[in-house]
Amino acid sequence: MNSNSRRSAVIWLNDRLVATQDAVIPVSDRSFLLGEGVFETIRTQNGKSIALDRHLKRLRKGATVLEINIPKDDFIRSAVSEVLIATKEILVGRMRITISGSGNLVITHTSYTPWSEPAGVVTYPFPLNERSLLANVKSTSYATSLSAHKYATARNADDAILFGFKGQLAEASTANIFLLIGNKLLTPNLDSGALPGITRELLLEWGLAQEAELNFDDLAKAEGALLSSSLRHLQPINRINARSFKVNKRIEEIMSSFTEQLSANLNP
Repeated sequence: MNSNSRRSAVIWLNDRLVATQDAVIPVSDRSFLLGEGVFETIRTQNGKSIALDRHLKRLRKGATVLEINIPKDDFIRSAVSEVLIATKEILVGRMRITISGSGNLVITHTSYTPWSEPAGVVTYPFPLNERSLLANVKSTSYATSLSAHKYATARNADDAILFGFKGQLAEASTANIFLLIGNKLLTPNLDSGALPGITRELLLEWGLAQEAELNFDDLAKAEGALLSSSLRHLQPINRINARSFKVNKRIEEIMSSFTEQLSANLNP
């Protein structure tokens, strides 16, 4: 492959790099027709993917639930490396690995601008089905999260908080949510229907947070709050519905500790 073709080949499709305009899948693909597929969104820094092994593990677990055949991890790692090389001008990026229900593999990589301000969130009035087979799967069936995010945007908020049918706090539409209560950083357990986020997983493993059963009333008790995702990492919250508050010092300490530990190992 010559250098000119490599520069234009910014998308991986199945087994090769292709130019964006040539990256097509059949209209018969099950992801297009039925929303069947799994995906991972990964932050990159200076040509390196963050927590790739954990993302691949979750990708494979989700594919197993949906009975989708996916390539071996080593093949996907190699494809990720090819994409990173082909888009080496990207300093901070958003990489998405998608496996469609028909088995098509697509990897994209675009620039990502990190957040610069705390987030404002609103509560979403429609319940999340915590008993769904897809509750803990990062699936391309994304209508619920997309609708919730549109709801937030229409109300000048950055994200929406979702609750399960029993009223338990679950997650935000594009992130996991954490509440600081009694100087403890708490996040809903997975029984709530929350996605097992990679950043969430690291916060728990590193002893910076713990799981709890939370509900709507706990929002008023929170001394601070934050959102976590692979792209944003940790973003403090300064508004929940009509209630505004300053970013808590303990939240800042947790964010600093997380950044320090992740910087020491980008594939923890």
